[in-house]
Amino acid sequence: MNLEDNAKRLLLIILSEHSGHENRISHRDLLDCLNRHLGFTDKRIIGDRKMRDLLEEVRKEERGAWVCATLEGGYFMAKDLDELDDYTQADLNRAYALFNRVRTQRNHAKLTTEDLTSPQIRMPL
Repeated sequence: MNLEDNAKRLLLIILSEHSGHENRISHRDLLDCLNRHLGFTDKRIIGDRKMRDLLEEVRKEERGAWVCATLEGGYFMAKDLDELDDYTQADLNRAYALFNRVRTQRNHAKLTTEDLTSPQIRMPL
């Protein structure tokens, strides 16, 4: 098992101990805990950006689909479907808001919007 696979497995183990928003772990504490579990106490072998990338990979897997993050910087495993639904709905709302801002900005700048109106990425508003 390579370092990245081991780190992803450890992220799931660590986060499984932080079930529910009220039990979230801070970004910094998660990073420190991950590196400690990997055996690195004096320095970080996994850095901030790498951990974020690994978390994104983990979320694409079945068990990792339950990994949530707060805007305050904490991570946790959703404790039930309602909590997971709340988290994913909030992300979806941010995505819609970002899409609308970009579309409006491009329209005002008179940029082409063909790429924003193709059926493959059209989003219900």
